[in-house]
Amino acid sequence: MISIREVAKLAGVSASTVSRVLNGTARVDEEKEKRIRKVIEETGYVPNEVARSLFKRSSKLIGLIVPNIENPFFSQLAKAMEDAAYRKGYRILLCNTNEIHNKEFDSIQILTQMNADGVIITTTDVELHFEAQKCPLPVVIMDRQVEGIEGLSYVMADHYIGGRMAMEHMIECGCKHIVNIKGPQRYSS
Repeated sequence: MISIREVAKLAGVSASTVSRVLNGTARVDEEKEKRIRKVIEETGYVPNEVARSLFKRSSKLIGLIVPNIENPFFSQLAKAMEDAAYRKGYRILLCNTNEIHNKEFDSIQILTQMNADGVIITTTDVELHFEAQKCPLPVVIMDRQVEGIEGLSYVMADHYIGGRMAMEHMIECGCKHIVNIKGPQRYSS
């Protein structure tokens, strides 16, 4: 694989000039830019995203920490987030923890080390929420209420209204014998 220095040498310019063309950070002489783009096309040069993320301190990655990807809720949520992130030029890095406490903590550390641009957490582990508060990355807790922890944002559906809407729809459809099966009460959802 060809490096940025090799592209610069073949185009007869400095590596910083190639960088300016690739990143659009400064104006470059039109003739030099044409030579650079021609060399890039001919050689198939692809920028090193690891090096770029170190320099820019941004990887265009958003970490998504889920407790169990086999749960249809989390797999559908991951798909919707990936679609939205992709439209904005980001990628989702999925961290499936299987509700293993240490894997959740490790996921935050790895995402920080990878220069992720943010973390979305969908877990009920209160200790992880406290750990997320210390995280240098922007963190959003998804579908879980965060109480007593400063500085964390969360996004949550109104499950009471959702349940009421479901019940009203069933009644409108003529249902007479409705049963409510509830899940674990330790979850805010």
